[in-house]
Amino acid sequence: MKARCSLGLSIHKYLGGFGEMLDSPVLLSVLDADKTVAFTLRQDSRLKPDAPAYIQFAILFTTPRGERRVRVFNYALGVTEQPSTDRFPAQCIGQMYSSIDMDAVLDLEAKQHVQTIQRSSVNNTRNMLCQTAINILSHYRKTVSTTSASAQFVLPESMKTYPLLLLGMLKTPGFGLIEDFKLDAKVASMMQFRSCSFASLVMRAYPRLYSISQIVDPAQPWGTAIMDNEAASGSIHKPTNIPASTEKIVPIDAYLIVNSDFIYVYLPPNVSEQILAEVFGKTTLAEVVVEEGLPVLESESSKRVHAVIDCLRKEKGGAYQQVKLLLPTSTEAKNVLRDMLTEDCKNSKKEFAYLTFLTHLHRMILSRVQSL
Repeated sequence: MKARCSLGLSIHKYLGGFGEMLDSPVLLSVLDADKTVAFTLRQDSRLKPDAPAYIQFAILFTTPRGERRVRVFNYALGVTEQPSTDRFPAQCIGQMYSSIDMDAVLDLEAKQHVQTIQRSSVNNTRNMLCQTAINILSHYRKTVSTTSASAQFVLPESMKTYPLLLLGMLKTPGFGLIEDFKLDAKVASMMQFRSCSFASLVMRAYPRLYSISQIVDPAQPWGTAIMDNEAASGSIHKPTNIPASTEKIVPIDAYLIVNSDFIYVYLPPNVSEQILAEVFGKTTLAEVVVEEGLPVLESESSKRVHAVIDCLRKEKGGAYQQVKLLLPTSTEAKNVLRDMLTEDCKNSKKEFAYLTFLTHLHRMILSRVQSL
């Protein structure tokens, strides 16, 4: 595997499950669709604003059938020096921000800073992650969003979820403070960040929360097939996830909590008898046995819930996500709610709730803009 680029640029380093490598080409024993590899560029000399920069990335590999193949990716990227220009409007900085791939930005930051943890403290790494975000967003405000009121927190359209995903990443075992997580969970999380796919990374940073009462509501189409000639075969109506916060959890409802490894079915202490009967085939919460898992029943509600779970698995792709039941009195349920409800604050002395984090980030961005 090797990357190369045009005059004025050079490949700085490669990042992936192998860690950090400066040598090229990179030799890998196996590479599958669930993995990502990143590389960073270094500017060696001044680039011409009126000429594109070229990047090529090639992989020579052997298929499971023993066939030797090469796959090549070619990119021509615009170069700009000014926020906007009449002569080259397609190369203005504003359009560069609007075309940012948020998943790729988050993946690269995760790979770079996982390496930093091994050389520095966790606190320093967390501060560096936040400082990277402040630098990106303050540059946008200074060069593109110059007319916005100071009280307005302005984000590029392509980066609307950046603060939320960044906060979620800071709360994962890999980047969380070590006293809040077991060491083996922390190391496992760091290794996953090194190579996981975009979809898996986003799910690790911000697990999804779905209301089962909404899924089984007869007035809603969730979990039913999409009757459309243009829809892919087997497509279903998927519900919209709700904010990952305890404030959104209703005691009589039940919930799907989805991350990249598991699909948890959480049953609050006062879950409704209707959900217990139609989805679990039980009359009381005490009859639910965790080891039995989520039963497959003939009821319409059960079919809908399983259809949504299958849809979530297909969207995420990669490793199969096991379904696990969480009862309200179990230690695992408490740990899952603590670790996966990203918008909550578990310890105000060590971390932020989402709205507090937005306020903090906004204040730091304004301070940075004033110093530029």
